[in-house]
Amino acid sequence: MRQIIFVLLCITFTCAHMDLQYTDRFTAEHMNQCSCENVTLLENFMVLDENEGKLTSVDIKARTYFNAISINYYAEIPEGAALRFEVSAGDNNGNWSAWHEVESSEADVHFDGSYDTYRYRVVFVRSEDGHSPQLREVQVSYDYVIPSMLQPEVYVQQQSRGVLKPSIVSRRDWGARQPKKGYSYHSPRKLTIHHTYRPLASSFKGASTIRGIQNYHMDSNGWSDIGYHFLIGTYSSGSTVIYQGRPENVIGAHTGGANTNNVGVNLIGDYDIEQVHPNGYKAMIRVLAWLCDKYGISPNSIYGHKDFSSTLCPGSGLYDRLPQIRRDVANYIVRGEVQEDVNAQASGTLIGAVYDSNKGSSARISGATVTLNNGSKQTTGSDGIFRFQLSPGSYSYTVSKSGFKSNSSSRTVKSGETVWGSLGLSGGSGSPSKSLSGAHWVKFYPPSRQIKDLNEPFRGSMTRFYNALRNAGASVSISNTLRPPQRAFLMHWAYRIAKEGYNPRSVPAKSGVNIEWWHGSTSASVSAARAMVSAYGIVYRPALSSNHIRGEAIDMSVSWSGTLRIKDANGRTVSIGSPRSGASNRTLWEVGKTYGVRKLASDPPHWSRNGN
Repeated sequence: MRQIIFVLLCITFTCAHMDLQYTDRFTAEHMNQCSCENVTLLENFMVLDENEGKLTSVDIKARTYFNAISINYYAEIPEGAALRFEVSAGDNNGNWSAWHEVESSEADVHFDGSYDTYRYRVVFVRSEDGHSPQLREVQVSYDYVIPSMLQPEVYVQQQSRGVLKPSIVSRRDWGARQPKKGYSYHSPRKLTIHHTYRPLASSFKGASTIRGIQNYHMDSNGWSDIGYHFLIGTYSSGSTVIYQGRPENVIGAHTGGANTNNVGVNLIGDYDIEQVHPNGYKAMIRVLAWLCDKYGISPNSIYGHKDFSSTLCPGSGLYDRLPQIRRDVANYIVRGEVQEDVNAQASGTLIGAVYDSNKGSSARISGATVTLNNGSKQTTGSDGIFRFQLSPGSYSYTVSKSGFKSNSSSRTVKSGETVWGSLGLSGGSGSPSKSLSGAHWVKFYPPSRQIKDLNEPFRGSMTRFYNALRNAGASVSISNTLRPPQRAFLMHWAYRIAKEGYNPRSVPAKSGVNIEWWHGSTSASVSAARAMVSAYGIVYRPALSSNHIRGEAIDMSVSWSGTLRIKDANGRTVSIGSPRSGASNRTLWEVGKTYGVRKLASDPPHWSRNGN
C-alpha cells in the first residue's frame, strides 16, 4: 500500500500571521543538482537507482542568523520504504556543526551559538518489495530563538491536587478537519500564551472562527493541522468557550523553534488594542491550572510567546499580566477559584501615548516607563502606547525615560469607560547609569510588523498590493515594517564593533539609548556585540537611516503554488508561474511597481517605495 506523506518537521506559527520564520523551498529539479549517490530525477520526483542512496545539498546561505532549524518535505513513501533527514549548520568562520538527525516530525533541531549557513542530507531506503520513496519537495525553515528559552525546564513531579478539567469543546464538536498526517508525541513541560492578533476578540463567531483558523494554518501555511493546543473565545455577551486544538500531548506549531514539550494556549483577540474579557481570563486560568496539575508543571513555566523570539504576541494586555497569571494559576490549583482582580467587568481603562514634545504627538517614544500611584508599571512599545485596566477611581501617573525630563498627570477612571491621558516628554538631564551591551537589548525598541504603521503614501500603496496578493491566493508573511531609529542605532553599532573592529569606546551617544558598549576589555566588548548581532539576526551592516526607519519599506515573503493570477494597479490580470517566490520572480516585481511598491533585488524579502 502506498502512503502519501505530508510531513512538517518543526513548524512555526506566530500570531498575527506576521512573524513567520524564514523558509527556503527546493524542488526535485533543484535537488537533482545536489551531490547524489544512487538517486536520480524521474519526472518531478527524486527516486532511488539502487536499494539505498542519498543526496547532500550544497552549502546554502541563510537569510538571517539562526539557532533552530527544521525540514518539511513532500513525498510518496511506499509501505516499508523510508526517508531520513539530517541537517548541519555553519558559521561565518567556516566552522560546521556535526550532522543532526531530524528525529521525528515537528521536532525542533537546536544548535549552540548562531549560524548563517546550512546544508541538508536525505537518505533513501527502498522497501523489501522493491518500491522507492519519491521525494518531490524539501522546505528548510530556520529561526533564532532566545537561547535561555531553549534550556530544559526544571521538572519536579508533584502530586496532583485533582484540578478538574474545564469544559472543552472537542475537535469533533467544532467540526475540525482531520490532520494531514499522524502526530508526534511529547511530554508537556511548559505552557505558552498567545493571542491571534486577527481575528479580533470582537469578531469571535464560535466554532466557525476556530475552523477558519484551522483552514488558514492548513491551506495557506501548508501545515498539517491547527497550530495551537487550546483556543479560548468570548462572545460579546460574555459567554466564553474553550476549544481543543491539537491534543496537548502532541507537538504543536505555535512557537517556532521551541514547540517540543510546549503547550500553546491561545486567547482569541488582539491584546495590544483590546481588553482581556474577565470571563476569557478566568477560562485561561482554568486551562492553565488543569494542565499544570495534570502534568506537574510549575506555574513559573508559563510564558508569553515573546519570551522566545522577536514578536509582539500575546500583546501587552496579556504579557504584562504574566506575573499575575502565574499567581492566579497557583491559587486556582490550591483553592479551585480564580481571584477577582482589577480587570473585572466593572473596570475602566486608562490609555495614552508617550511622545516627544519637541517633535509633536506623532513622534512616539518607546521604552518609556509609566508608573501609577498604586505601584503598577508598564514600558511603552514601538507605538509609544500604555494601557492599564483599573478599578474605578482617581489615579496619578509619572512617565520617565533616560534622556528626557519626567512628566506627570492624573485621570479619573470610570466603570466601563476608557479615558485617554497622553503625555509628552522633553529632552533633559537625569540619565541613570548605563546598561552594558548584550543580547538582552534585542527586546527593546521592537519593530512593527503591521502595514498600518507605515507612512503615507507608501502605506496605501502597500495595502493595495497586499490585498491584491491575498485575493490572488498568494501566501504573504510580513517580518518587518517600521523600525524605530533606536533599534537601527543598536543594530548598526553592534555590527560595526562585532564585524568591522570599530572601537566600542568611540561609539557616539544617542539620546534615549542608555547603552554602555565598553565592558572593560576589547574581547568582552566584541563578544557582547557579537551576541547582539546574533540575536538581531544581522547579515549586512544596518543603516542608521533607511526606508524602514522612514516607514517606507516592508520585509515580506511571498509564495504561491501553480499559476498566480493577480491584478495590477491598472486592473489588468497578470498570470505568473515559476519561480514561485516574491524574492526572485521579476514579473511579480513589475506588478508591485504598478502599486508603487518596488523590489530590492539584493535583499530577498525587502520591498520599498523607491527600491532601496
